[in-house]
This record gives sequence, structure tokens and C-alpha cells, in this order.
Amino acid sequence: MAAVRKRKREMVEGLIAMHLDKYRASGAELVMGEARFASSNTLEVRLNDGGTRTLVGERINLRPGDVFIAAVVAVAEVLLQLLNA
Repeated sequence: MAAVRKRKREMVEGLIAMHLDKYRASGAELVMGEARFASSNTLEVRLNDGGTRTLVGERINLRPGDVFIAAVVAVAEVLLQLLNA
């Protein structure tokens, strides 16, 4: 059973690395953390790595679930294309 868990971890780590490489190559920015709406077009994000970011956009696309992803519309379309590829 330990071998199965080890293999699963290796596969998941490989998939995560692959998707992060796709994000980097696309020029999109992945913002990870906890966010709250400061206004109808502004998100304040408490970053997982520490600090905060303010994101402003005409429209904001939220991808809660696996890991919270907040993306301003400028990058949201690229993110969705990569997630659905």
C-alpha cells in the first residue's frame, strides 16, 4: 500500500507541476489565497505566501473549489482555457 500512495503522490505532483508550467508559459498570473470583495469590482486577497493584493477589474471570475483562484477578467479567459484543456 505504501508503494501505491508513493506512486499517487508522484503522479499528483507531476500534474501540479505541469499545470503550473502552463500558467507560467501563458503569461497569466495565478493568485492563490483567501479573498473578499472590497467593492463590486475589487478583490482584496490575503496571499498564501503572505501579504495582500488588490485586484480590480470590470468583471471578476472566481474559481472556488480545489484551491481558491481569483482572476481578473484579463487573465480569467486564459486560466479557463488551461483548466479546460
